[in-house]
Amino acid sequence: MLMENFLRSKEYWQVVSGGIAEPATNSPMTDAQKTEIEGQILKDLKAKNYLFQAIDRSILETILCKDTSQQIWDSMKKKYQGSTRTKRQQLQALRSKFETLRMKPGESVSDYFSRTMAIINKMRIHGEKMEDVTVIEKILRSMTPKFNYVVCSIEEWKDLDELSIDELQGSLSTDRGRGKGRGVRGVRDGEKKEVETLLMAAQVNEQPQAEVWYVDTSCSNHMCGSKSSFCFLNEGFRSTVSFGDCSTVNVMGKGDINIRTKNGFVETISNVFYVPDLKSNLLSVGQLQEKGYIITIQKGACEIYDPSRGAIVVVQMASNKLFPLKIDSVQSFLMAEVKDLSWLCIYAMAI
Repeated sequence: MLMENFLRSKEYWQVVSGGIAEPATNSPMTDAQKTEIEGQILKDLKAKNYLFQAIDRSILETILCKDTSQQIWDSMKKKYQGSTRTKRQQLQALRSKFETLRMKPGESVSDYFSRTMAIINKMRIHGEKMEDVTVIEKILRSMTPKFNYVVCSIEEWKDLDELSIDELQGSLSTDRGRGKGRGVRGVRDGEKKEVETLLMAAQVNEQPQAEVWYVDTSCSNHMCGSKSSFCFLNEGFRSTVSFGDCSTVNVMGKGDINIRTKNGFVETISNVFYVPDLKSNLLSVGQLQEKGYIITIQKGACEIYDPSRGAIVVVQMASNKLFPLKIDSVQSFLMAEVKDLSWLCIYAMAI
């Protein structure tokens, strides 16, 4: 590949790949034709010289008898690429490597991309037509679990058909603001706050789901995309939310959401961001911890624990590696006075 590119840059590739044009034997050549043939012969000699310099000495002795650069090139192709059957076998082996490729624990994004692209480039050299979107989809589904939220964010907000491999690497390498901005304190109404950080936004349906909330370990604040779910909303509040792929969306308010427990009581989730562009509601682990709750994630389940009452909710991991919790919102006229999270105990079930 490197030698081919070099020969193309020198404008010698035509004689290497196609050979020297043979003049017609039955008619005399014109001066222009003679000049053209002489030019091709000179290019062929120069191409042979470059090939001789690039080929290892032990192999050079086996091709010194070749008369043209095309013969040398074809001989090298057979030596290294083999027959059609051999190339097919090599391609099958590369396909197998590609299918089983996984990011190793502790491996950097840069190293994993280098390892992946080395296999992809070999496949393409052997004739495999591999589209970038296929490579991107493979990389996204083979990252280690710590990238789950970033991967979900990319799949939600990026068009994979338009995304380049370089852009994907940049998005995965960017992990800014993780763990920052837990909660919102001392913010006056209407005041624009600094950018909060959110690393997960999974699309479930085209419209926000008022009844499904995702317990999110990286979300800095409770967030909801359904305006009708709020019993109180301060629409003067403004902020922005930054995702793991560096895209941002606007926060258009902050308020409270009433929910109905299964025993008929109405409770309130306070200080919820209203994010119109959000397609999935998010329950912030950070805010739950500020309320004194202990959150543990192990063996495919998220447990929310109250030190005074014990475990109050256990949410099983869904197929998309997220933790969905079904909550029924109610209208504003049912607003409750109690604003704690005791309602969670009613939802202690596996979903």
